[in-house]
Amino acid sequence: MTSRISLRSVFFLIAFVSVLLLLGGCGDSSPDVLALDIDGKTVELKLEKMDIFLVDPEAESQYPESFEITGPEVILCGKFPMTTRVGYGEKYEALKGKSIAITRENIDAREPKRSSLVVPGLGEALVEDGSSFVVNKIGKGVDAKTPLRGTVTLKLRTAGGQRTVNGTFKVRGTTWG
Repeated sequence: MTSRISLRSVFFLIAFVSVLLLLGGCGDSSPDVLALDIDGKTVELKLEKMDIFLVDPEAESQYPESFEITGPEVILCGKFPMTTRVGYGEKYEALKGKSIAITRENIDAREPKRSSLVVPGLGEALVEDGSSFVVNKIGKGVDAKTPLRGTVTLKLRTAGGQRTVNGTFKVRGTTWG
């Protein structure tokens, strides 16, 4: 006795699985992390947010937009090139593919912050000038939080000396201004 499965049932099953994958498997529900390659091992540091501080359009020729990426053990401060503006229209596409400087300190003198990490096995690491990141993927934003993914190069100063580490990040960006 042979059993026959109708093509209609197979098509329905394939369509159902495809919808499940699109809704669940391709979503952006992965945790926000900074994943660094330290001595051949991946070390993940939790990220909470990326705040992007906008500049009044009348002052754009004088000041860059700046940002802070933070997590329990992460503070990364920086500024965008003068010609790169996310702006009030939340044009995150302006960041795609650009090398963006991570600086030693933020530019807000009222709330000074120092770019630094606490890395398991290394301890506290200060982030030095010359560090940068590149956004290579921009997700669909929800509740004014837009997922950004990319690569990062950090020049670190630790108790054991200076070193450069590479990695990836995923963080949700929000504009303020």
